[in-house]
Amino acid sequence: TSLVNVVFPSSIENIGKQAFSGCTKLESATNLPSVSDSSFSGCSSLKVVKFQDKAKYIGDNALANTAIETIVIPNGVSTIYEKAIPALHMCRASSGYAADAGRLPDPGGYHVRPGKHA
Repeated sequence: TSLVNVVFPSSIENIGKQAFSGCTKLESATNLPSVSDSSFSGCSSLKVVKFQDKAKYIGDNALANTAIETIVIPNGVSTIYEKAIPALHMCRASSGYAADAGRLPDPGGYHVRPGKHA
């Protein structure tokens, strides 16, 4: 597809499994709600991701095979599933969650969980 930027309305509560998977021209996704497994997997140009305050979780491989440089995850995100955000240490992050120098930050309300999200 030729979709480059997407801003989600606040009324959306969840992005389904593989909903945007393979959208190789997508560069930014903002105001994201909770995202299911592989929602943005393979979006190889995706550099900017910003979650909305009411987001609760990020599913397995949700952002796999992306080019994320900047990510904003608010404190309301309580669960980040295993392999949700590959190469997290390479991101510039802000807001409730920070990734820096190859280490995961103090959890502060979220935890990484193994396994699949339903």
